[in-house]
This record gives sequence, structure tokens and C-alpha cells, in this order.
Amino acid sequence: MSARTLGAGVALACLLVGATACVPASPDDDTYEGKASTTLGGAVSEVATMQKILGALHEGRIFRQTAIAQMRDSQSSLDTNTGAFNEVHPPRDLDWLYRRSNALLSDAADTGNQARLAIERYEAYRYPAIARELGSIADRLGRLEGKVS
Repeated sequence: MSARTLGAGVALACLLVGATACVPASPDDDTYEGKASTTLGGAVSEVATMQKILGALHEGRIFRQTAIAQMRDSQSSLDTNTGAFNEVHPPRDLDWLYRRSNALLSDAADTGNQARLAIERYEAYRYPAIARELGSIADRLGRLEGKVS
């Protein structure tokens, strides 16, 4: 296969996947802010889901195995979104957004891990405190998303 054919195939793949999936590694300010907004919005959703899972489990409205499976799914989605965000280099004047987003995404991942471990270890007494922390992180993620959307 020639380089020209390969290049045409890559271009076609980007068109088929969609413009948002093919964000350049070093985008302009608007593109980076859009990527950050999308990432933060997805993180808000996953963190809120984790919070609701803990509440439902604590109230006996879902089974433990269901909670573990959903928690893992939310963590996986959060990790995927974070990884995609970190592949994009921020413009120099948006380094603050990169640092703040990464700090919040890291807090979300760490607290999600605490939640899953508490469920797996049958530590129901920890659910309310972890759920409150997840709620706080979701609020902070949402406020940051609001600044860039």
C-alpha cells in the first residue's frame, strides 16, 4: 500500500469517525476549550452516577453485584475520557485549564476507586461520606465546565 493510499484512508477514517474524534494534538483555544468541556461534562455524568449507585446501595435499592458492575463501567468511562483529554496538548494560555481539569479528574478517579473498594469490602458505613465527596467533585467539575462551555 502506498503512502498516498494510506493517507487517504486515514483521512477517510477521520471523516467517518467524526470531527470531534479527530482533534489535533495541539488545537487552538476554542477547540481545546470544547474538548475540555466535553471531557468535564462526561466526568460530571460518571461521578454523579457513582454517587447515585452508592446511595441506592446504601438504601438497599440495588444489589451489590449490580453496584460493582456499574461502578466499574463508570470508572472505565471516566478513565477513557481522561485519557483522550490528556492526549491533546493545551495552548500555552490554557495551561490553567489543563492543570485544573486534571486535578479534578484525578480526584474523581481516586474517589471512584474508594467507592468501589468500599462496596467490594462490604464497608457500607463509608458510603455516605464517599457519596458526599463524589457530589462535591461533581459540583466542581460542573462549575469548571460552565467556565469553558
